Amino acid sequence: MSTLTAFAPHPAQRRALVQLTLGVCCLAASPLLVRLSHVGPIASAFYRLLLAQPVLLLLMYGRLAGVPVRTPEAGRHHRVWAWVAGACLGLNLALWNQSLTMISVANATLIDNLAPVFIALFAWFAFGERPGARLSAGMLLAVGGASLLALGESAGAGSGAVFEGHLIALAGAVFYAAYFLALKPAMAGGRFETVMLESSLAATLTLAPLMLISGEHWWPQGWMAWGILLMMALCVHCAGQGLVGKGFAALPASSASLLLLLQPVISAALAWLMFGEALGALQLAGASAVLAGLYWAGGGGHDQPRG
Repeated sequence: MSTLTAFAPHPAQRRALVQLTLGVCCLAASPLLVRLSHVGPIASAFYRLLLAQPVLLLLMYGRLAGVPVRTPEAGRHHRVWAWVAGACLGLNLALWNQSLTMISVANATLIDNLAPVFIALFAWFAFGERPGARLSAGMLLAVGGASLLALGESAGAGSGAVFEGHLIALAGAVFYAAYFLALKPAMAGGRFETVMLESSLAATLTLAPLMLISGEHWWPQGWMAWGILLMMALCVHCAGQGLVGKGFAALPASSASLLLLLQPVISAALAWLMFGEALGALQLAGASAVLAGLYWAGGGGHDQPRG
């Protein structure tokens, strides 16, 4: 109880800490379920979003019923950004899931969490928001750690596909950053519930044609395949994202961000136990550098973990 009290001294914060911890554990299962799914990587992302939408709609129906109508201008503005955010999320999931078939869970998850670095770079080039010394040092440390991750896995596998997998994961991190950048104006012009539903629909529609033209196996066969996809929708998308959102909002950023950084660590540990993906010395050093860099760059907090 002393450790729990140190992180969250008030009862409401302790409840939020439990919510955040459970949410992080749910999100940590995401890459494992992608690996276990009986469909292609893009299809698994498609079904994760498709099967989650009816559940989210039912959970949010009571709130949506009493929402006052906004002006058409405000509605159009936030809807455009919500759909842009959803398209970016769909592309991110497609690329990240694809990278999970080519490189280790630990590397794919840690590289995808470099999204805050790309957000800072965009703010610098687009708005002239020059990063401070702390942010710059954290970004350099995180990028250096990602390089060690790639080198460590490439040295063990000796395959060009491994390098390609890291590039795909890096491209996914760019779209994950774009998702957050587009989500901000969407949230400023619309309610959380409507923005989440619209962006989720946009992501699903973005993934559908990609799934069909990819040539991958996309129709689940048997109850086990459907069960894994339903678990992704309920455990990762609904429970994981929802609990993390509630918990993070009620906790100080310094303590909450420490727990958020546990998500790739838990994913890597589970991948080691389930798939035998042990990390070498270079990968361990790289993982430590990425986590330390992200925490340092964020000053104790960053946007959201990968789910």
